[in-house]
Amino acid sequence: MNNINPIFHTIQPGDTRSYDMVQKEILRMSQFFVNGIVKQFPNLF
Repeated sequence: MNNINPIFHTIQPGDTRSYDMVQKEILRMSQFFVNGIVKQFPNLF
């Protein structure tokens, strides 16, 4: 008997676009965070 949910085994085009959008937002947030640290402590970098 297969108890694996089939939803996790199908990737739709919208899922890929959503994942890409989230990944890009994470990268932008990360860059913003790093820029703030570098600006606050310029002598350390």
